[in-house]
Amino acid sequence: MRILTLFLMLISAIFVCNAQESEKPQMVPFNGHITDENGQGIKVRIKIKDTDLYTISYKDGRFGLSDLMEKDILSIKYKKNVYEIPVGQNRSLEIVLKSDGTFTSKESEELIAKGEEYVKQREMDSSGGGLTASFIERYHFLLLSDAMRVKLPGVEISTDGSVIIRGVNSINNPSSALILCDGNEISSVDAVNIHDVERVDVEKDGSMYGFRGVGGVIKIKTKSGSSINKQNK
Repeated sequence: MRILTLFLMLISAIFVCNAQESEKPQMVPFNGHITDENGQGIKVRIKIKDTDLYTISYKDGRFGLSDLMEKDILSIKYKKNVYEIPVGQNRSLEIVLKSDGTFTSKESEELIAKGEEYVKQREMDSSGGGLTASFIERYHFLLLSDAMRVKLPGVEISTDGSVIIRGVNSINNPSSALILCDGNEISSVDAVNIHDVERVDVEKDGSMYGFRGVGGVIKIKTKSGSSINKQNK
């Protein structure tokens, strides 16, 4: 009877884990092309409505985003007009902004096929490209390391919460980044209460910190100024 109970508990735990995994947001590349009525590409800021996430299109009007959901709306201010364009189930959009404040949009198979080319310019937050509290709250991450893996593709995070910044070290002899939380050195990014994180920035040049910064620096700023979990102090 005891063995049966343990078996049922194990099956239940596996089911819960799978359910939690399926609830994680699916983040797929989204590619767009914005032109005016004359077919000219437009360089403009594309903001995800009700967030501080945005990107800027290239001169030819092409842009890429990677954290969109079906409910999202692209907000674009061009000249005197503000255009709000629903994303829906589209993986790409050809957008034409008209001078009367209206627009047309349709999905483009060509943009989907060339997706990787146009998702070079990832969404940025209003301060310039780090990980912000709004991104964490938007996708309900449980650990800071999980949010960093999604938002900051240039970092590799170990199970112990240490970080290696790609492009800083030799591949054969990498050095872990210096992790600073409100100016205090910590050993793991997951020692920080994720709900108190205001932003995380990555600095490849850590020379001002001497030998400690040879692997670059991860700077974590918290809302309270003291969000390191007590058990990790």
